[in-house]
Amino acid sequence: MNDCRIGEVNWRPEFSDEQPTKENSFNPVVTKMCTKCKLDGYIYFEDGGSWYKKPCEYCSGKGSVKERKYEGGDSPLALEVSEDGRTKCPKCNFRFKVTDPNVWLGDRHRRCGQRLSVPDNWLLYWPEKS
Repeated sequence: MNDCRIGEVNWRPEFSDEQPTKENSFNPVVTKMCTKCKLDGYIYFEDGGSWYKKPCEYCSGKGSVKERKYEGGDSPLALEVSEDGRTKCPKCNFRFKVTDPNVWLGDRHRRCGQRLSVPDNWLLYWPEKS
């Protein structure tokens, strides 16, 4: 497992609060470590030779934030598919076969989260959208 040990807290870099479904556009809410306070919940600063701490405003002192797993990518981008079914994601440039079910999360590219539209002649191979 990808657990990180920070002080006495076992922390997975990201975990899902909901499952990817058609209703949430296959972009679930996940809990992520706060990038400002790094799980501590406080921001430390020096003033006049003394150190002070104040609750982190970004995460409200919780040390973690809830965000959508994928940023942007909600407008589908068209794929150009070769005769043998190979294509390249226009967002992350990852090459894959349209028929590979491990690449898809609904109509999103699993690697970068970009929504993709497949040409009509390849829809027969499109993965089941749950």
